[in-house]
Amino acid sequence: MTRPSLGVLFLMGTLKLSAQTPALQPTEVSNNATVYALERTGYVKVQDGTNGFSCFVDRQTPLNQEPTCFDAEGSSSTLQSRFFAEEQRGKGKSEDDIKAAIARDIRAASFTLPPSPRLST
Repeated sequence: MTRPSLGVLFLMGTLKLSAQTPALQPTEVSNNATVYALERTGYVKVQDGTNGFSCFVDRQTPLNQEPTCFDAEGSSSTLQSRFFAEEQRGKGKSEDDIKAAIARDIRAASFTLPPSPRLST
């Protein structure tokens, strides 16, 4: 019997990863990852992981919702700016203000970029 992988579910004001649809692959990554749910004020951890990966519903803009997993490198860099953006959206900040703050914090080294950027397939 195969275990369903994580998917997206919006329920009662919380955007979560759930076992309803096959969206995040491979399951060896997503099933053992730290998982975050998006609430109105930002992301909250809903599952501790064991493999260094972090999975969450990414909203690079308020109009998109994409199940995403980062490895340990992405979790310590890119994921932090995603958390910041959602916290700011929860406070009512504009997208322009959020982008400017992230750019400023990258220049100030408050947010770090991954040392070896890459795309996953």
